[in-house]
Amino acid sequence: MKNEEQSGETKFGEGARIDPDEADQAEARAREKAESGDNGTEDKSYKLRGASIFNYANRAIKGEESLLNNRWLCRGCGAFIVAPSGQGKSTLATQASACFAAGLDAFGLKPKIPLSSVIIQAEDIEGDLIQMSQVVDHLRLTPAQRELVDKHTWIETVNKIRGKGFIKILDEILSERRLISSGSTRTVYIWTHQSAMMMPTRNFFMSN
Repeated sequence: MKNEEQSGETKFGEGARIDPDEADQAEARAREKAESGDNGTEDKSYKLRGASIFNYANRAIKGEESLLNNRWLCRGCGAFIVAPSGQGKSTLATQASACFAAGLDAFGLKPKIPLSSVIIQAEDIEGDLIQMSQVVDHLRLTPAQRELVDKHTWIETVNKIRGKGFIKILDEILSERRLISSGSTRTVYIWTHQSAMMMPTRNFFMSN
C-alpha cells in the first residue's frame, strides 16, 4: 500500500509536486501544437468552422448565452479588470459578486439572472478580505438578498499551488461550489491574482 508521499498525488490544500520548468515546457509544447493545428490524428488538414456573412446574418442571437448586459460578458468568454496596484480591483470584484448574487446591477453591469461567484485569490490576507467583504453592509440589501449573497458567493485563497496541481485544485473547487449553488442560478467564476479577471468558466476551465 503506497503512502501519500510515494503516490505523488496532489490533494486539496497541498502544493503541486511537479517541476515548474517541466510544466512551462509542457505548456509551450501544447501551445505550439495547438497553433500548428496538430490534433494528434493522421489528417492534419485544417477544417473550416466558420460561415459566410450571409449565413451569420440569418442566425438568431442566443440571448441565454449573455450573462451581463447585452453580451458584455457571455458564457465561455472572459473580461479583464486592469488597473495599478491599490486602485480597488479586488474590492470591485467583491462588490460585483455580491450584487450579481442578489440579481442587482454593479458598475453599470446587470446580470440577466442572479449569478453565483467563486473568487480564487492569492494576494490578500484575511483582514483585507474581511474589510472588502464589509461592502455588503453599504448595499442596502434586504434579508432575502443577504441570504442569496451568503449562498452564492465564495472566496478561496490558493497561493502555494501552480501548474497542473492548480488546475486540478481549481476543478475541485468549482465542482464543489457548483453543487452547492445548483438550481436556476447560473455560475460565474471570478479569478483574481494581481489583476482581477472575471471569467464565466463552465467551458473555460472545465467542460459542461
